[in-house]
Amino acid sequence: FDAATGNGDQLINLDALMGKAKVLEGKRQWQQALECLNKVIVMHPFYLPALIEKAKTLIMTVDWDQALESAARIQQHEPNNIEALRLNVLFLLSRESKCDAAAEKLQELVQAIHQLEPKNH
Repeated sequence: FDAATGNGDQLINLDALMGKAKVLEGKRQWQQALECLNKVIVMHPFYLPALIEKAKTLIMTVDWDQALESAARIQQHEPNNIEALRLNVLFLLSRESKCDAAAEKLQELVQAIHQLEPKNH
């Protein structure tokens, strides 16, 4: 991955950085994975898969505030994003114990799944 991502002024390969981040996540090297994802986000601010991976990785580091911030950023670009909605439901249930609010978000999630993935339910 290092050869493909380049150094210094060389063009950085988006796929290689995303792949490197996934490998680092698999090794539970969360901070290094976040560094790769942050590079991708700086170079491609509207590339939602990097924001989604960052939010998931932040949850693994137990940084819920930044994870929710990333989820909110995702939803600014794509309000019915399934992963962002899923992270919000997870937060409301596991960290806040707000069952009613989680039920509302879960309804939004179900509607998003029906809309975006009609053959996958």
